[in-house]
Order: sequence, then structure tokens, then C-alpha cells
Amino acid sequence: MDQGGGHLPLLLSAIGIIASILGTFFVRVKEGGDPAKALRIGLGSTGLFMIIGAYFLTNWMFGDLTLFFAVISGVICACLIGAATEYYTSGDYGSVKENSRRLRNRSRHQHPRRPRSRNEIHSHPRNPRLHSDPRRLPVRRPSTA
Repeated sequence: MDQGGGHLPLLLSAIGIIASILGTFFVRVKEGGDPAKALRIGLGSTGLFMIIGAYFLTNWMFGDLTLFFAVISGVICACLIGAATEYYTSGDYGSVKENSRRLRNRSRHQHPRRPRSRNEIHSHPRNPRLHSDPRRLPVRRPSTA
């Protein structure tokens, strides 16, 4: 095939689609089973199929595995992103449960904010002009030239 590699991204995408379709066959949940575990198995099998397909494609196109290692790093990063997303969004992990508990307690004990007075709205610690009464700010007069 051509040594330029212009077709490589398109062929890798095709392998990724095929790997995704094959990975769906590994997503099985039994009655009362853990759906997150089934999705992890499906993601892992899809990544494995992608790595196998990329190995044969890069070896066939170039006879070199340099680009294959780039594909491996991409698949590993995708799996890590999926694991991090699951950790920070799933209700099965302690950090999410702790944040949920804090938010429930905060909303239960939170007092309604009182309306701010005019002086609070116009005061700012870094601008001394705003500490004074806003009605008494200096008036700019047009210059007479």
C-alpha cells in the first residue's frame, strides 16, 4: 500500500468502529448484576480489539510499529478518561457519596440571603471611592477649552 500513510486515520477509524461493534457483544448483565462492571468489560474488550487491529494495520502499511505505539497511548488514555469519569460521577464511590451528603446538609441548613443594601452593593475594599456614599461621588465637569 502507499507509504505516505494518508489512509491510516481513515482505516484506524474503520477498525475502531469494528472494535466497538465487537465490544458490544461483551456487555452482558445478569439479573441483579453490576451494569458498570459490564460496561468496563465492554470498554476493555473494545480497546483490546482496537490495539490488535492497529498492530496488524500499521505493520502491514509501514512494516514499522512506531505509529502503533501512538495508537496504544490513545487507547490507554481513553480508558483512563473513562475510569476517571466513572469515579467522579458514579454513586458507588466515596467521593461522590460525600459530596452528595454535604450538598444535602448545606441545602437543608442554608439561610436565605438577605437583600443587600445600597452601600454594600457600591462598596469595594480595593476602591476607596466606592466606600463613600454613592450619592456623594465627585461630579465630573466638562472642560472649557
